[in-house]
Amino acid sequence: MISRLQSFISGIFHSQRPSRPMVSDPCSVNPSSPIAATPEDPQSAITNPPSSPQFPAGPRRSLIPHPSSLHRGQSLLEMAVILPVLILTIVGMTEVAFFASSYLDALDLTREAARFASQNEIVEQPAIFYDCSHLTRQVWDPVQQADVTVSNFDFWFETACIFSPPSGSGCPDATFCNGFNPYIPLDLSAGMDDVVIEAFTISSHHANQVFPAAGYWALSNRSTPTDSWKTDCHGHNVQTQPYYTLTRVNQYLQTDANTPGDKGYVAVEFYYCYHQVLDLPIISNLIPNPLRMHVYTLMPLPFTAPTATPAPSAAP
Repeated sequence: MISRLQSFISGIFHSQRPSRPMVSDPCSVNPSSPIAATPEDPQSAITNPPSSPQFPAGPRRSLIPHPSSLHRGQSLLEMAVILPVLILTIVGMTEVAFFASSYLDALDLTREAARFASQNEIVEQPAIFYDCSHLTRQVWDPVQQADVTVSNFDFWFETACIFSPPSGSGCPDATFCNGFNPYIPLDLSAGMDDVVIEAFTISSHHANQVFPAAGYWALSNRSTPTDSWKTDCHGHNVQTQPYYTLTRVNQYLQTDANTPGDKGYVAVEFYYCYHQVLDLPIISNLIPNPLRMHVYTLMPLPFTAPTATPAPSAAP
């Protein structure tokens, strides 16, 4: 009895049963297997689903844009925003460079004119003899019954001649030529460029006299009085007196014991209408064109310094 029971149990565990393949991917089942060949088997429907439709070979198109195309579009948008600002900055810097160059040239001319005036004496001539190119002229002397050479030198006008174009540079005015100014073209018409010169006498640390008697000499008044320095480059009155006056000079004077109390000074002022080189509306709408430029220099002038009157000698 016991031996029959052992034989029955052993037969159960050692019986041969058909094995099924272990399938990890339903799509990898071999079509020739018995499972794939018997669709009526419920288990076959699970392990071998209907095959998906076949697509032709080739690159697939995606509805999502590629990241590289997004980056290109972003770069173009950034360039469209930055480019106008960049161009405006470059143009503005270029115009400022031209203005700075003209300002330095004007300042050098003013210093050179003041240096020239400080080495000369105040001598005046009638305006009809103003000529930067000829310092002498021939006049008839009735005593000698012959032509004699006299000086054409005028202190004020010859100082202003420093601002004239160099000789041989095609000067528009033959009498205003032979100067040191090749870069800044002057417009001497009414209300535009001008040169103003004054001389001062200081006695005991106090400015008490100005030359000429009118208070200033202006280049714009050499033929017809216009006083162009009083207006801006657009015809508007902006000032009534030069920058250097007796009051302003007294404010600048030092009154300590280490400085001489008696001296003289010459002041040269240059008023110039700067015209924008690029002349772009986007800049001229913000900054006036032309724009008034004003530079000035003050230098010693020994000729106007007061001199002590010698005491009369005692009678023998």
